[in-house]
Amino acid sequence: MRLFIFWYLIFFLTPYSFAMNKSSSENFLTQVYSKSGNIYYSQSRNHVIQITHSGKDSSPILSSNKKMIAFIRIGNQVIPKRCDANTKTETEYGNQVWIYDIRTKKERLLVKNNFQCNQAEKQIIDPSDLLFSPDNKILYFITSAWVTSGALHAININGTKEHYITSANSFEVVTKGEDKGYLIVYQHRYFIGGGTYDWYWLISPNGKAEWPIGPEITKDQRDFIESNA
Repeated sequence: MRLFIFWYLIFFLTPYSFAMNKSSSENFLTQVYSKSGNIYYSQSRNHVIQITHSGKDSSPILSSNKKMIAFIRIGNQVIPKRCDANTKTETEYGNQVWIYDIRTKKERLLVKNNFQCNQAEKQIIDPSDLLFSPDNKILYFITSAWVTSGALHAININGTKEHYITSANSFEVVTKGEDKGYLIVYQHRYFIGGGTYDWYWLISPNGKAEWPIGPEITKDQRDFIESNA
């Protein structure tokens, strides 16, 4: 019944179009930010703490339990020329993912570079779009991979089991409802008879495509995904 309702929302409430008007929603976190290559953490309006001093850091994201901050750091490994094609870095060095423990005030490398650029599902050069899972045990991120698509990866916060999930150009994590922990992924796909299309899909954390959502996400679809129906 739940699947029937979802298909109803797709075909009767979503405009039938394969040309997507992509909109981006940015999650502006008021408690963490970057400035001049360093990360700052604000516990209150008048209490700001500088937590990194490398001059190479950006894109911080705070975990929902407010115990960890993940961020991007420019590494010290030069990107091989064979990897230049689809990467998106501002320097000649690969980017890494680091994590900062607010309680212990210690930082550590979480995701290092992987220059296996002949294997798009394995290469990690320019991780971006960091997001925590609802239980704060997994960190998701996107890397450059193919000409038309990036690659969505995941890693446990303790640094184990880094792995590729699926192709993706953007994604978000479902934070509530029956599908809590699942991923809404925007993918570039190919028709069997030729041609391409870009749709949102509901993807399980292990990469299984559960439902096609459509070229855009309507309020009704989002409410349904985040419900306990």
